[in-house]
Amino acid sequence: MKKVVILLTWKRLKSLDDSLKNLLRQRDQDFDVHISNGNLAKDAVKSVELSASTYAEKGLRIKVSHDGNKYSCFRRFFIAKEYAEAGYDVVFFLDDDIVIPRFYINQMMKQFRPGHYHSCYTWTFKKNPQSYWNDRTRVMDNSTGIRYGGAGVSMSDAKIFLDKRLFNVISKEAYEIDDLWISYYCNHILNKPIIYTNIKDLRIGGTDTAALYRKFKRAEVDRKSQFLQKLISAGWDL
Repeated sequence: MKKVVILLTWKRLKSLDDSLKNLLRQRDQDFDVHISNGNLAKDAVKSVELSASTYAEKGLRIKVSHDGNKYSCFRRFFIAKEYAEAGYDVVFFLDDDIVIPRFYINQMMKQFRPGHYHSCYTWTFKKNPQSYWNDRTRVMDNSTGIRYGGAGVSMSDAKIFLDKRLFNVISKEAYEIDDLWISYYCNHILNKPIIYTNIKDLRIGGTDTAALYRKFKRAEVDRKSQFLQKLISAGWDL
């Protein structure tokens, strides 16, 4: 199967090399890498291009796009659509604060289910949840009806991105809160379960100022919980 890893970078330019190094160390090297750069400053563009060329010379098949941050993390869905249209079978999403083990691609593919969205970070919600942050429970198996899958370390059947409904967002908030949107889309619109994937020795960062969830938690208005309520009003049964 044709596989692509879509790697987002924005403010963590120093972390990009670490992400590419981890991808270069993968035991399964049968994949392409697409770096989507959200930082259009000249120095940032130059830095991303240098990292990409360095690891391309070492053997990674890399493409770079300088997309800016207009659509925030949602831009990975537009890119995934392009790869799906080009005949790719599997799309991996990877944020640049994720540390993956050498067997990451192998282990993810062993758990791949055609037609589904998979995530290493999955939740269920309490009945009639009011808060995204307080009314969720992490799930680490597939015996319970998962309602949420984080997008920063995930895998999907590429055909998911050929559905126009994914891009017909109910509000522009989906562009920043893409994790809730794709969870709603897969679970409610596609009516398919979200799949938990178990990867040993996976580590997530997200403690720096570039972490989007920290921005949401610090804000005076809880936009993530508000967006969750919009999705519930749109019919999402949690």
